[in-house]
Amino acid sequence: MQRLGVLSRIAEAGHVYSCREGIHHLAATGGRLVPALTGIRKASTFNGFCDAHDGSLFRPIEQGTVPLNATSALLLSIRAISYETYTKMAAISSMQLALAGADAGRPFEEQAAIQQLVSARLTGLQMGLADAQRWKAKLDKAYLSGDYSGVRMYVVEFDCGLPLVATGAFFPTHTFDGRPLQNLLETDLDFVAFALIYSGEQSFAILAWHDDGDGNAEAFVKSFAGLPDADKATAAAVLAFAYIENTHLKPRWWEAFDPQAQSGICDLLAMGGFETDPAPGNLSVGTSPFRIEAGVRSANWL
Repeated sequence: MQRLGVLSRIAEAGHVYSCREGIHHLAATGGRLVPALTGIRKASTFNGFCDAHDGSLFRPIEQGTVPLNATSALLLSIRAISYETYTKMAAISSMQLALAGADAGRPFEEQAAIQQLVSARLTGLQMGLADAQRWKAKLDKAYLSGDYSGVRMYVVEFDCGLPLVATGAFFPTHTFDGRPLQNLLETDLDFVAFALIYSGEQSFAILAWHDDGDGNAEAFVKSFAGLPDADKATAAAVLAFAYIENTHLKPRWWEAFDPQAQSGICDLLAMGGFETDPAPGNLSVGTSPFRIEAGVRSANWL
């Protein structure tokens, strides 16, 4: 997520609250994922591409107004699934180190519990990586061949700028009304790439996927599209908190929440980061600990 044009829109004194940065403070928060203040130069970067290829490949979605077409949908999807692939590879490396030495010198019962916990987490990460790599291969093939026929996108343009931005990819488990779609313990999952970004002065919510005939991704997007327009901004933020760790907040927006509302948002963050299968209804706008008042200027299937 570029600093100029996106992160700079919500930054104050060059800083944002970052959900991703909060991961590095789990020891201080007792394992609770809490957004942490960080500079925009650090907030949303990963070393997945060299400068030359990053600049040339993603230029169409980083220069001024983002064109809303199949090319943009594909590039957003490639970048999101690449980020997920990279972070899962890094997490697996960390888990393997933990599995090797985290229990050293502890009593046998503690060693067994630690090994079981780390092993289960490692298995889940490996399954997620396999799905991410499978989808990345499909998206790479589509880009290299120029065949975008399987790329789908739903775009909502809001009538104002929202107080948060996000981008990433996820495997939806439930629709917004709680209907089950797919279980994270299964394989061959369908993914959705999501971006809540700025183009000009307005925020856009972009959901992109590759139609592989199963329908889980499209069913999820349709459940978002079917929400009342007045609920879509709140729903986009709920989605970001629940599924996208690469989410960043306007400082005064986060700081204005009372402790109860902040705790409710942290509950949403825990859904994607620490639970294997969010419970039905957790994406409901009606149970959201906050509300964003924003109108919809346009909503289109592309």
